Amino acid sequence: MGHKSSFRSKRVCGSNQVMRKIGLLSVVVPCHNEAEVLPATHERLGRILGNLVSSGRISNYELVYVDNGSTDNTLSVLENIFSSDRYARVIALRRDFGFQGSISAGLFYAQGDAVVTIDADLQDPPEKIEEMLAHYGQGYDLVLGVRSDRSTDSFIKRFFSENYYRLMRLMGVSVVYNHGDFRLMSRSL
Repeated sequence: MGHKSSFRSKRVCGSNQVMRKIGLLSVVVPCHNEAEVLPATHERLGRILGNLVSSGRISNYELVYVDNGSTDNTLSVLENIFSSDRYARVIALRRDFGFQGSISAGLFYAQGDAVVTIDADLQDPPEKIEEMLAHYGQGYDLVLGVRSDRSTDSFIKRFFSENYYRLMRLMGVSVVYNHGDFRLMSRSL
């Protein structure tokens, strides 16, 4: 499932707090026609987050799934997950508001002290959430998952990505190279 890419956490901005603990961690998972991958995604995220609770890294968690107007049976799969897992929450958007729209909806409803956003197809390894939490604990308010290997991306995706970053550099815009939507954010942001 997903791409076999390696990641590293990128610490972007910090706060004055040191060794912060997370009471509730929210994980926002935008979904659009993801019915096929959702059971495995949910199982993997639940296992990882459960281990983080058991180890004391976090006190509790919630999985906030956002169905972005899917036309397959994504919503039905999410309703089954919701009915069987007290940690799951489901937000159903009436139509496709785009990827960023579904992330925004999830962030609006997330209740955690910190929020992780991750794709439903797990292109990003959720095992890296623990590393992100370590950076958060050191006082960083935003931790980005940065892709260190794009070899699994299609040629066209790599082409547009490279040219996007090239254009940003030419315009003098400072951006973190190869970061996506896999990130941890403090509630304060």
